[in-house]
Amino acid sequence: PDFCAPIGGFVGVVSSPAGTFSFNPDPLDGSIINPVTGAITNAVGSSVYNIQYLTAGLCPDSSTISVNVNPCLVLTASFTTSSTTICAGDSVVFTDGSTVGTNIWQWDFDSTSLGGVLPSSGINPGPHTVFYNSPGTFIVELIISDGITSDTTSVVITVNDCSPTADFSASQTNLCEGDCITFTDLTVGGAPTTTWTWSFPGGTPNAGTGANPGSICYSASGTYDVTLTATNQYGTDTEVKTSYITVGPCIPPTADIIMSDLDGEIC
Repeated sequence: PDFCAPIGGFVGVVSSPAGTFSFNPDPLDGSIINPVTGAITNAVGSSVYNIQYLTAGLCPDSSTISVNVNPCLVLTASFTTSSTTICAGDSVVFTDGSTVGTNIWQWDFDSTSLGGVLPSSGINPGPHTVFYNSPGTFIVELIISDGITSDTTSVVITVNDCSPTADFSASQTNLCEGDCITFTDLTVGGAPTTTWTWSFPGGTPNAGTGANPGSICYSASGTYDVTLTATNQYGTDTEVKTSYITVGPCIPPTADIIMSDLDGEIC
């Protein structure tokens, strides 16, 4: 009937019911024994209890046994993560670090049920490589047990949308026929932009690549759209600025002189 503290336990099954259990002697350490069931609570580790069972009836009999109380291993759930802030589509590695004696692991990699998590659960110490495919704030929970006691711990994983948001500006948007301008990439995102695809209808050249597409010249009057498609490892975005560039004919100034002296003579 040995057991560990402070979990407690039962002394055993008796062949003569209706008797009573008691300490003999009382250990005086705060432990309690149920006189009917023999259940011991508040046991102190590294103790030896002498338990007496006294039968009922006109001819009572008693029996005494010794119970060893061992210190219980205190379970502490713990794990490490390769990262707690990632981009959607990336993975996190979870590694158990719980105390020795654990033999049951219950992982929930998406306890908030947001979805897009593969795998969403696990039942061994790992390491577990888990992919988070959707942005959000995810709570990861680990429950451990040794079959008697259990413990729980959790961590928050923040998953960001790292796809690009394409944007740009022009050095000038109102031009004369034949003028040339440049464009500046203003794309933002959680990861560096890897490709830029530009479209300049009415311009020369009418397309470009790279963050700086160079000088674009417009020879004919009109209004023109400009399009930029930006891509990084997490996605693609397109920005279209409609009627962004206005080109018109510019009349050069004509020099003229007006004389204020009516006879045309100048002194």
